[in-house]
This record gives sequence, C-alpha cells and structure tokens, in this order.
Amino acid sequence: MKHPRYYEWIHPISDVVNALIAAGLTLDFLNEHDTVSWQHFSFAVRAGKDMYGLPENAPKIPMAYSIGATKRGVGTYRIVKKKLDSH
Repeated sequence: MKHPRYYEWIHPISDVVNALIAAGLTLDFLNEHDTVSWQHFSFAVRAGKDMYGLPENAPKIPMAYSIGATKRGVGTYRIVKKKLDSH
C-alpha cells in the first residue's frame, strides 16, 4: 500500500471490564496474548505463520487480549412461595 490509513482506539482494560460488569455480565476469562495477526509495530518480528510478536530483547507486554463474559441470571429461575391469606 502506498498510503495506508489506520484507525485505532485506546480502550484501557479497566474500561472494558467495568463496561461488561455494568451491563450485568459475569467475567468468564481474561487472557493476554503475545502475538497478533498483523505487524502492529515496525519492530515486531514474525512469530509463526501470519503472526507477529515482540523481539526477544523487548519488555514483555501483551500484544492483545481476549475476554469472555456471560449474562448473569440467564437460564436460572428463582421460585418464591406465595403466602396465602387466611380469611
């Protein structure tokens, strides 16, 4: 590409996690990944087929993360006995 254009947004992990919690979700997992499928940094090196990671001498930071969450209360029911009026 002669003139590539990139759009990126910074989403701190705390913003993402807190948004999921505020939406009523329960976190199932949060995983960090050392590689991504694009060369995000010019100094990234090949790390397998179609994957890129940081060089050996670079500080260890996650290149990406994956997160899973489940809606709380889905598929669960609470049965409450109704009190009968005695007239």
